[in-house]
Amino acid sequence: MTHRRPTPWLALTLFLVAAHGICAQPLADRLPASTMVYLGWSPSASLLTTSTARMLADERVLAPWRRLFQEEILGFADRPEDGGERIGDHLPLLLMNAAQAEGCFALLELRPAKGAGRLSPQSVLMLDLGAKRRAFEEHFKPIQKRMKDRLGDRLQMMKLDKSWVFFKPDRQGKPRVTWGFVGDVFVMFFGDGAEEFIPKLVKGKIDQPLSTAPAFTDTVGKVPGERAVFTTYLDTKAASTLARTLLNRDAGGDLAQILGNWDKLLEEFGLGGVKGVAEKTVIEDKQFVTRTLVRLDGPPKGLLQLAATPAVDDAMLKVVPADAMAVGAARLDLAKLYDQIKASAITVAGNDAKEGFGQIEQGAEAMGLPVKDLLGPIGDQWVLYNAQSNGGFALTGWTLVGTIRDGEKFGKALRAVRTLVTQGAGERGVRIRTTQVDGATIEFLEAGRFDLPFPIAWAVVGDKFVVALYPQLVEDAIQHLAKPEKTILDNPAFAATRQRAGATGPLVYLSGPDVVSNLYPIGLVFVQFMTAMGGFDNDENGSDVSPADLIPSMKRLTGYVGHDALSIKTTPDGLLKTRTVGNPLLSPLAWVDSPILWLALGIPGMQASDEAADQTKSMSNLRQIGTSMLMHASDNKGAFPADLAALKKAQELNDELFKSPFGPAKEGPDYVYLHFAGLSNKVGAEIMIAFDAAALEQADGTAVLFGDGHVEWMTPDAFRAGLAESKKKAALQNAAP
Repeated sequence: MTHRRPTPWLALTLFLVAAHGICAQPLADRLPASTMVYLGWSPSASLLTTSTARMLADERVLAPWRRLFQEEILGFADRPEDGGERIGDHLPLLLMNAAQAEGCFALLELRPAKGAGRLSPQSVLMLDLGAKRRAFEEHFKPIQKRMKDRLGDRLQMMKLDKSWVFFKPDRQGKPRVTWGFVGDVFVMFFGDGAEEFIPKLVKGKIDQPLSTAPAFTDTVGKVPGERAVFTTYLDTKAASTLARTLLNRDAGGDLAQILGNWDKLLEEFGLGGVKGVAEKTVIEDKQFVTRTLVRLDGPPKGLLQLAATPAVDDAMLKVVPADAMAVGAARLDLAKLYDQIKASAITVAGNDAKEGFGQIEQGAEAMGLPVKDLLGPIGDQWVLYNAQSNGGFALTGWTLVGTIRDGEKFGKALRAVRTLVTQGAGERGVRIRTTQVDGATIEFLEAGRFDLPFPIAWAVVGDKFVVALYPQLVEDAIQHLAKPEKTILDNPAFAATRQRAGATGPLVYLSGPDVVSNLYPIGLVFVQFMTAMGGFDNDENGSDVSPADLIPSMKRLTGYVGHDALSIKTTPDGLLKTRTVGNPLLSPLAWVDSPILWLALGIPGMQASDEAADQTKSMSNLRQIGTSMLMHASDNKGAFPADLAALKKAQELNDELFKSPFGPAKEGPDYVYLHFAGLSNKVGAEIMIAFDAAALEQADGTAVLFGDGHVEWMTPDAFRAGLAESKKKAALQNAAP
């Protein structure tokens, strides 16, 4: 028996992910200057010109996913027996109203919570609804009613001047989640600081607002771009303090030594001079252009210098075929990188690091391959690409090309590596084979009887070193190097995209149409596989969404993607990364390239950590009780104990095992034994035999022990339905409750 729990944060998460591509700094004047993380969005008419807007208006693309979201996610919040309006009918419209309003989500601070070293995030979501307030409130009413029905007297009201807000208290009676309207602003506060924050919001008296904080204005104000539709900000000083606090919590010997040199560590990483990080997304030429500034107090230092390198030469980019679907190009001197890492480690960790690197270098020397001899001959320009014309497809076509500084020394190092591989892995059947193609020698790994799925291959061609997953790809790369008919520089889409992103530093480029055409067949197979595994079983969940609905045709999808790129350059204000994306909902660059956004989306998990820990503890207690019951039954001809007191005495169990982390319960024991007369260890796995009554009172569900000893966390609705079903099945087994 499985029960799906509604995820309160899922709607907000989806909204923020979409907002990253479709959504200034509104409401920053209503947040304190100490705010750690800020995300603000402001709708703009320019959004309607983008391919994202066209895709979202295409019912062939959007309608199936909307129905699936309605059935699989929103349906959890509705109970058939309630009748009336379904929450699932209102939540999409609620989100639509929210998306059309200016708003922000912010992490204000982290306060010490119960338990050693635990922190409680204080965060807030605000929506300035304006004329949308009435419509938003109408669609929120069914949700409010459902929460009232579910929480009962745990849903309370708080009078704040001329405003009433609702809150759900924790076990100490303090608000844990607070929500309501302050004028036309909808506020949802997470944490126990609502009594302090919301009254100030009501009175409009934030003494030192974020909008005037020097760190905020000095960072956000330096990011290029007007009329931003989305802005993010990270207070790096506060984030550094938080990281140190979290690491201190579990610091062992080695970690304690590192934390003792925290300031040195930041300096060596180049983070000591970071004043803040901010990001703006604007619409330019129908593209989503996101500029991220790492605000520095001077030139990049330490390891941060690695991102401040110049762009590779155009001559190096010519190694990439014109039809490449993905390209990465950067300068990286491996010898200097090693020296930098070694020097930084010694600065932070002292003699321990010095001895560690000494052992590495002595070991390499003993194998006939000194570190300097290995890294020194390698050049500092690198290009990684995947092109269909070079035999590439989906994930298999990646080819790496690097420059060689000293050909003679590089050849010597390569021969030493070859000897080590042959001697070290020869006994296991791994060997290096060679093949001659057009006068070039291609080497690759072979694993004997059970060959490798990726027989990594390499070759030296003049002053370049080529590595790929297959020797055939190396062969195609060699042919392109010898006679490059057309290169990526001859690709108009690449040239235009590179110009938008910038051409002065490290570069990543993706051709959306080529990525879609390569990955589309894999997507079809994956969805069909999910169907075969029951992922879209119409009989089970009543869904009218088929796999054919979920993935439109390839031509339709390619019409909604563009050519995307990102580049990094050094400016007088710090390191500036520029990313240009045609459709963030379909671009891998947009999915992984906003660390501040993903940090914000991780906040709910931090906020849920206390209750999650209590859930884990409650389930663990019940699991141990269940194991003890089965042991009791084994010793008593299959009979379960008469009650938990008898179980405790018979199995000599600790008192703490019977105390719920959500307790004490208002009435009776924390754990309730559902003893159906006559049940034994032969009871079915679908019949409940115990549950956490304290959790049912205080939490959004309860832990339940079943007849076979397994434990589930169930929502109140699922618990009540499961209890009724257990009674019926127990009766069928001639066991009257």
